[in-house]
Amino acid sequence: MFKVAFADGNQMMEYDTRRAKIETTSVAAENSLLGYMETKQLLEQRLLSKTKYGLTLSQFIHTQCHQLSLPINKASLPKMHINRNMPRAVVYCPKCWGGLGSRT
Repeated sequence: MFKVAFADGNQMMEYDTRRAKIETTSVAAENSLLGYMETKQLLEQRLLSKTKYGLTLSQFIHTQCHQLSLPINKASLPKMHINRNMPRAVVYCPKCWGGLGSRT
């Protein structure tokens, strides 16, 4: 359920809700026996679509967005046989430029 920000512009309640949903799904994915394709499918079809829906109306700062992506990367990158310490420029760069094309 999408919550509307307060009149003062504080969106901490929305941030906390998004963070809790991401952490719950990420922990479940991390503890499951998923292969590469199943993890990619979970990431693209479930986690990102569920998370990005409410983000279009929110105004999180850069550090909050980074904190939201940490549990996703921690759970999904090792399951996809990618070192979680790999430079993010390589992880997020499109495949046509030699990157992995991750959209987390």
